[in-house]
Amino acid sequence: MTPTESAVKTLYWFFLYGFIGWGVEVVYAAIKTHKLVNRGFLCGPICPIYGFGMVGLIYSVSLIPMPDSGSMSAVSIFFIGMILTTAIELVGGWALFKIYHIRWWDYSNMKFNLGGYICPQFSLLWGLGSVLMIKVIHPLLARGSSPMPFNIMLIVDVVLLFFLLWTLRPPPPRPLA
Repeated sequence: MTPTESAVKTLYWFFLYGFIGWGVEVVYAAIKTHKLVNRGFLCGPICPIYGFGMVGLIYSVSLIPMPDSGSMSAVSIFFIGMILTTAIELVGGWALFKIYHIRWWDYSNMKFNLGGYICPQFSLLWGLGSVLMIKVIHPLLARGSSPMPFNIMLIVDVVLLFFLLWTLRPPPPRPLA
């Protein structure tokens, strides 16, 4: 794969997983609060933290040498995913608070949290989610997108990139859900 093809595919995964993450957040908030709330910090249907997390996870897992079986163990994926996504959540939560003075999530009420940005309970969930995503969801989505021609994926990326740039203004402050 050429560097251009790799960049286009990476951007595609970023947008896809950012959208999926946003959808999961909206459904979670709707169940919890009984109303629809835009859970992203942008004015569009994307949570970049999920895009960064999954792209980082996909590349992290692919960089580690595989055993003879050809696939990484669920335990390895669990720990890689737990550490990586927790680090992204810590940096992302801190940066969003410093830039916008708003918390999009707050784990202050959970035991052993760090500044309300991360906590071991969610770190464990991120590890489990990483295994599910790498072993089940991503292979299904990768198979579904593999027949997509490069030119179509490039056009989709460009359109979504313009849309993302258009939504880079934060929504008005909202209370935590």
